[in-house]
Amino acid sequence: MSVQASGVALTDECLNAYLDLQSKKKYWYIIYKLSADFKEIVVDEVKLRDDGSDSKAQMTIFNIK
Repeated sequence: MSVQASGVALTDECLNAYLDLQSKKKYWYIIYKLSADFKEIVVDEVKLRDDGSDSKAQMTIFNIK
């Protein structure tokens, strides 16, 4: 876990998820959030690339075309 200048820690789970997104192209997207005590950034939701759900409908939420 690393602490940034803001005092909010980044969990290892966040870093590993980001590296999987960047290098392995494992996810479509990752949504992060602050923990309940506002001391850590944690992974809230991930969308796997091999998931059979409708990704086009999801992307319209973020106005991505």
